[in-house]
Amino acid sequence: YAFPYNWSFYLAMTFGSILSATDPVAVSALLNELGAPPRLKMHISGESLLNDGSAIVFFSIFKELFLTELNLEGVGKTYSVGEGFSLFFRLALGGVAIGLAFGMGLVLLLFLLQRRLNVEENAVQVTATIAVAYLTYYTADVVCGTSGVIATVICGTTVQALGSTMVNDPAMLDSFWIMVEHILNTLLFTLGGVVWGSVIANPDDENNEFVAQDWGYLILLYACLLVIRFFLVFTFYPLTSKIGLKSNWREAFFMSYGGLRGAVGIALAISLDNEVLRYASTSVHENGEEDTMNKYDSHSEENILNKYGEQTSKVFGMVGGIALLTLVINATFSAPLLRKLHLADSPKARQDIVERYRHALKKHMLDNLINLLTYPRFQQIDFGIVKSHTPLISKLTVNELKVALADHRAQIPLNEYNPPDLHSVLPHLSDLSEQDDMSWLPSISVDDSDKDDKPIRRTSLLMKASEHTATAFRSSIQVNAIEIRKIFIGLLRHSYQAQILEGELDGREGFLSNTLLLSLDFAADAVSKGLPIQDWEEVMKSTSVFEILSNRNKLAMTNVASQVGMMKKQYVKKSSWDSMRLRIRIHGALACMSAHRWAQDRLRSEYRDIHFGDDDGDSAQRTKGRGEDLSVEWKIVLEESQIQFELAKKVVESTNREQVKIISSQLVSTILLNKAAKEVEMVVQSGLLKEREAEGYLEEFQRSLDCVSNCSNDHLDDAS
Repeated sequence: YAFPYNWSFYLAMTFGSILSATDPVAVSALLNELGAPPRLKMHISGESLLNDGSAIVFFSIFKELFLTELNLEGVGKTYSVGEGFSLFFRLALGGVAIGLAFGMGLVLLLFLLQRRLNVEENAVQVTATIAVAYLTYYTADVVCGTSGVIATVICGTTVQALGSTMVNDPAMLDSFWIMVEHILNTLLFTLGGVVWGSVIANPDDENNEFVAQDWGYLILLYACLLVIRFFLVFTFYPLTSKIGLKSNWREAFFMSYGGLRGAVGIALAISLDNEVLRYASTSVHENGEEDTMNKYDSHSEENILNKYGEQTSKVFGMVGGIALLTLVINATFSAPLLRKLHLADSPKARQDIVERYRHALKKHMLDNLINLLTYPRFQQIDFGIVKSHTPLISKLTVNELKVALADHRAQIPLNEYNPPDLHSVLPHLSDLSEQDDMSWLPSISVDDSDKDDKPIRRTSLLMKASEHTATAFRSSIQVNAIEIRKIFIGLLRHSYQAQILEGELDGREGFLSNTLLLSLDFAADAVSKGLPIQDWEEVMKSTSVFEILSNRNKLAMTNVASQVGMMKKQYVKKSSWDSMRLRIRIHGALACMSAHRWAQDRLRSEYRDIHFGDDDGDSAQRTKGRGEDLSVEWKIVLEESQIQFELAKKVVESTNREQVKIISSQLVSTILLNKAAKEVEMVVQSGLLKEREAEGYLEEFQRSLDCVSNCSNDHLDDAS
């Protein structure tokens, strides 16, 4: 009001109500990252919540009073003092009542949908939250004429207090709202920034352009806002330091400094500017028809836009400038201020925690390595390649390996224990000598090491089934086997997805992952027609197409390179393409073998007691094999799976042994790095590490993964 812009009192009050809305998002993220006291986070978030609601209520009142100055019929409202207080309480308390009603309704809806095993209802719950949020706002603001923002806030707090435990999938709900918040904030700040840029740099209107004087007033306004905020916070400090959660002067000082402006203020300023320009344009059009000759009429386009459009645009320019200054200055120096006030975790203490966690992460990676070495497909690896890509375990000691072996042995039941093959690891132990006692090493028999990859020795059940083709036994087996095959394909799909999540299938090899999953779709279609499971054969068809296309691509690149003189044709690495195809083929075969072996074991353990038909009928005949009690139909499916297993195994056995060893070693490295990254993410979610501290580990793992990918072709070229 004191600035020389000839703003009316009501416009100045509207401007003040806009600036009173704070945005705690950036500060809250910083407080979480630096480990500030929870009480400080609660104070800042709670203050912003109340500020935003009351700011919008005051904005609604003073905006209507300001719009009366446009002298347009039906635009704006005038209020007496009593009417003003009455409107304030109606907007605020009415919004509270509507928010409570919709919040209780949403809690009831969440209760009715509280069936955690139904994935569809999980999605309905998430959809209900956003639908009720917008319905609450519309009902309160448009239908009932109360505060839509306060109603929505109260609805959300009611659901949080009473219905948060009724959400079937909290992770899905949190992820959805995080994405919605990010998208809407990005859109708002992007559009607001574009509009603000057009306001402060308007070459078409000299009177509406931000000049040096306006920038000076903007900086003065920023300083005044800081002073006013410090004054208000410390005026009420004697009260806030004794009630509720209480406070101290350090927290009060940071609250005064941390009053950032953002999304709410920008949205209110844009809405005010657009509304005034819309009314002005409408008035110009109507008055222009009545008297087009009166150029100097008070309702002419030039006067209306100069008087009102210029003022509201200047308001928006100031609001955007304040948001920019608080984000650039306050947000930037908040972290040093928190440390200076001793409100953040001690950097030295956090460094000690991060360093200690590095030892825990090393143990976790070593445990995963020992577990992988129990699998037959990983028992012949080159640990030198593995340690070159996994710095955490690059300097293993004998004692560390002994402790990890003892822990692994203690966690596995005796009848399920498979000893790891450590012969490739021993030469790389930094403190191992020839005189050391090696009795602690687990012994591995040939039968134990090969038992998972040996074909099941049994009489052909498919042949046995074909002997009954002339009887009812044939049709019964076929019908039952179709359903079992569908179950088995579902198990294979779950195994592939688990391999992708756990890093056994590298997500960056999108072609291979998609091919393996797509092969199950083709296999499911064939199974529904009564054909046996043939998923690996579908994989081979797809990889054959890939090899043809890659050969053409390789030839095209070679020709282009030689024609433009970039390199000689003989220097184009033919082997790189061959190595890539070989790596994809071996990775696919190992993944298929792992999936089929897991699905077979799961089928035996979970479905051994299930059979079809009467116990006296032929279709319910039970056979004994490898200690299992399975019906003929189940054994047919297991034999079909074993055939696919053997086909994939032949691909591995037909490849150069040294190349398979290299690919397996690189795959072990990839699995260890991906599992370590997953472990770090889980630790962050549990609160033991902060996101900023975890970034160092994740970046290190990413560099190692890139190194595995870049070095794989070189290793294979050398081996070939």
